[in-house]
Amino acid sequence: MTVSTPAPPDLLSQGHIADPWPGLAVLRDHYPVHFDEGLGVWLISRYEDVRRLANLDIGGLAQELLGQYLADTQAFFAMDGIDHRRRRALVTPVLARSSVQRFADQVDKHAHALLDPIFERERAAVKAGERDRAEIDFVTEFTASFSANVMIQILDLPIPDHTRMSAWFAAWINAEGNITGDSEIIAKAQQAKAEFSELILPVIQERRNGTGEDLITRLCRAELDGISLSDAEIQSFVATMFLAGGETTDHQLGWVMHELAVNPDVQHALAADRGLMANVLAESMRFHAIIPFGSRPAPAGFEVGGVHIEEGAQLAVMYAAANHDPRRFENPDTFDIHRADLDPSKAFNGAAQHLGFGSGPHFCIGSHLTKAEMETALNVFLEHAHDVRIADGFEPTPNPESPFVRSLPSLKLSFELT
Repeated sequence: MTVSTPAPPDLLSQGHIADPWPGLAVLRDHYPVHFDEGLGVWLISRYEDVRRLANLDIGGLAQELLGQYLADTQAFFAMDGIDHRRRRALVTPVLARSSVQRFADQVDKHAHALLDPIFERERAAVKAGERDRAEIDFVTEFTASFSANVMIQILDLPIPDHTRMSAWFAAWINAEGNITGDSEIIAKAQQAKAEFSELILPVIQERRNGTGEDLITRLCRAELDGISLSDAEIQSFVATMFLAGGETTDHQLGWVMHELAVNPDVQHALAADRGLMANVLAESMRFHAIIPFGSRPAPAGFEVGGVHIEEGAQLAVMYAAANHDPRRFENPDTFDIHRADLDPSKAFNGAAQHLGFGSGPHFCIGSHLTKAEMETALNVFLEHAHDVRIADGFEPTPNPESPFVRSLPSLKLSFELT
């Protein structure tokens, strides 16, 4: 009997957005190097091929897709070689693990500021008999504000609340994955750039002669070859910091809590041993890639999977598919915090075995801040909440409007208060 080969998935379809894993398996198994006519890109989906591409020292299409919407200059992450390394070195110390520890009290304060009133509200509601268990929408009531508020304070910006900043985040992140050139996504990214410029440029000019230790003032003092950074370069750096420590952390935190709620054995293990938090976070980074794929132009003479690809052709480096490749991870569609093929101690640095932060020279510079924010937020929440479940009647559904960013717009939970 002849078994027909399944067709490649439609990456923009609602079905794929809701449940991408079957389609990604089809790509890995039958079309590991596949040209998608509709998207006009080559889809690269197996772990070894994706990691090889991610390790190339090329900025790829990052300027076209994202950098141009952050500031009127080339973004450092869109540069190659020495130019990229020298500019990255200016901000890496600010987000190194040792530096992030200085922000610990601020991160903890923001977690408590958002969660403590919710705990008080729910205690009162349960005590009054309004409901049997406490409730929270973990995304809309917490994560949507938490990471943004942390970044506002770290950068010492005059933004009274997270609302505008979250809108900029969303516009930029959607632009980063906009390989189809959607005009609405482009318009929103351009608007975000205009609004951000209006806010940040006066701040940069005010801090030019400052002596503070906030990131913006430090960048104002920084030099390359004896020349100070331009206002546009600093604006681009600051916007990158927003993205490194804000929006993606927000989405990742939602997915971590989702996995705890649907895997009570993991939740119970973590309650018994908080030392397993590193395992939980590492597995979450593997299991849920917030940015499902990145873009790279094919270098000259490039060949992958036995296929020669023309120089300059657009490659979709499929991180989510690679992180679920059974050739690299055993039982990859199982959320397993004890897996032997993923070292938690490496999960947030350049030696990470998952590809949730990319890989190589362009590995995410905000990884340590992401870990600190997620670890603090979960510890504060779980200090008062146990037996966390998905709320009755609620079905967690990825955002159907954003095929380029995998996120939960809402996550309604019920839990017992301690």
